Amino acid sequence: MRKSLAILVFWLAVVFVLLVIIKILSSSHQDGLIEVKINDTEVPKETSVIENLEATDTALGKVDSPADDFKIPITVAARSIVNEYEKNEIKADLTYKGEVIFVTGYVFDIEKRFGKVVVLIEGEDWAHVQCELQESETLKAANLIKGYPVTALGVVSGKGILGYVNMESCILYPTK
Repeated sequence: MRKSLAILVFWLAVVFVLLVIIKILSSSHQDGLIEVKINDTEVPKETSVIENLEATDTALGKVDSPADDFKIPITVAARSIVNEYEKNEIKADLTYKGEVIFVTGYVFDIEKRFGKVVVLIEGEDWAHVQCELQESETLKAANLIKGYPVTALGVVSGKGILGYVNMESCILYPTK
């Protein structure tokens, strides 16, 4: 009998200790939410999981990167994008403006405009794709030859005054 009484007292003590621990944990966490500090930046308790993740990223010094919204650039022939802009500039802007794309075609001209290196990729008749290159691409532009195939990666900025389809921040990928 004494042994069973000792076991009962033991289990009552265990339950009591567990209840005390639960009470301590629940009183230090308002509504079951945990207060978090990262690099001395408090992550708010009253926010959603997504907001907490964003706050945690901010506290850790992480920022949104282009990779977060990364889309694989499409490849468009220079003649094709020029034709699309000629047929309907509004529709073409909705499709391409602000998008990073690859444009393929043949070098029509290499020149400097307003201090920027520009490569014209052959389009239709007098309309071409005008690629304003990043400064780091100057040496590649110097090695281009008119009439040779080329691919450029850049941001479409729309149709220019001269009827060219303009691209900015371009990087060249000469092809053989």
